Amino acid sequence: MADTPKRRGRYAVGVARRAQIIETAARHFARYGYGRSSIGRVAREVGISEAGLLHHFASKEELLLAVLEQIEAADRAALAAADLPTTGLACLDLLPWVVDHNVDRPGVVRLFVLLSAEATGEDHPARAWFAARYQRLVAETAAGLRAGIASGEIRADVDCAGLARELAAVSDGLQTQWLLAGCAFDLAASYRGYVARVRDQIATPTSGMVAANGSAAAVATVG
Repeated sequence: MADTPKRRGRYAVGVARRAQIIETAARHFARYGYGRSSIGRVAREVGISEAGLLHHFASKEELLLAVLEQIEAADRAALAAADLPTTGLACLDLLPWVVDHNVDRPGVVRLFVLLSAEATGEDHPARAWFAARYQRLVAETAAGLRAGIASGEIRADVDCAGLARELAAVSDGLQTQWLLAGCAFDLAASYRGYVARVRDQIATPTSGMVAANGSAAAVATVG
């Protein structure tokens, strides 16, 4: 069937409506969590019927996963655009960059803090999503750290997977404390200070010379 201006118009309206639903649902999930959020309440705020919302998303679970996937995709696109090094000591700057990025959007931080805690329940619909996200984050960070061992920047005795989990855990914990404190302390500076201490602990004595000679990625400080 030929594509007509009328069909293109309907498609554009549908895309815009879907984006509006996801944006509204994200606010509801951040405020109420998954269990207390309501498809009907989201639909009313968007200005459509519950049946109209279910035309775009077949269930609350599908809507939740769409919200998480969209935020994750946008974050990865922003990180790719920043073009930060991903190996060696420089990979330690990736998580501080994410924390810096999050400071201006406490709603997104609240969404992830609340839902990741809820997702520890075995029957939570986002449990597998969050488990896979942490597994991927740890694997990517650990790979960057192992590259630093290979280049001579990072000590050979560093437990790369263990440190990757710790980096993520401190980031998450500080963000939780930041929300509970009403965003009253400098979250980005706190995390950058922690990462700087980790860098000093895991760097080899010659890591500065290695980076200066170009045989490993130069260390970049974000912020």
